[in-house]
Amino acid sequence: MLRTYYRLFALLAWSMCMGILCTVWTAPVGLFSPRLKLSYWQRFYRAWAAGAARIVGMKIEVRGERLAPPYFIVTNHLTFADVFLLASQLGCVFVAKHELAGWPVFGSIARVGKTIFIDRSRIRDTVRVNREIVEAMDNGLSLALFAESGVSHDGVLLPFKAALLEPCARLNIPVHYASIHYESPDGCAPASEVIVWKEDASLFEHFCGVASLPWFKAVLTLGDAPISATDRKTLAASLFEAVEKQLIATK
Repeated sequence: MLRTYYRLFALLAWSMCMGILCTVWTAPVGLFSPRLKLSYWQRFYRAWAAGAARIVGMKIEVRGERLAPPYFIVTNHLTFADVFLLASQLGCVFVAKHELAGWPVFGSIARVGKTIFIDRSRIRDTVRVNREIVEAMDNGLSLALFAESGVSHDGVLLPFKAALLEPCARLNIPVHYASIHYESPDGCAPASEVIVWKEDASLFEHFCGVASLPWFKAVLTLGDAPISATDRKTLAASLFEAVEKQLIATK
């Protein structure tokens, strides 16, 4: 338990310090060059994510060729730690449920990370979010979408939702894909039990489970080539098939 609370405190302190440094450093630059401000922000963002990954004990392995930004990528979703993994390795921002904005710590992190929030209870909110996705990419940001629209509580890949793929289908933007899986060290509880976010676990309970491990391995496997389609449902189905084919189950 001592390790868990140390990591929670360290994550809070690291996030606060990096947030302040990023603001102090980039705000003056933005008065003269918005593009340079974005470049500096991206460096701080990736550095924060890399530090956060180390704090929670994540050891990262990336398989496949790195992507040239900006791009749109979809992955499976297993835990809050997916964000640290993807942000540190790909520098992407996220589309997330609007409830996240109100979460302690993680809500603040998400806002600093330029997360696009969506209210899934309002169908028309998709229109606004799709517009913001296009604007973000026009501004040079890469976006990551957890296309299952939520965490898979048992690690099994859920069907991909097509609504937020509309801009990519309409504008014929190729969509990259990747898969994520985790491994616990020998002698510890399996990753499927402590790293995959169980349905009845609160954020704090889930964080404590992950942070209790001495370390864990995260494997990010990037797809061979992006996928294009002019119909969003066809695009969603093709991406699901591609991710499912290369997905390694978290055991």
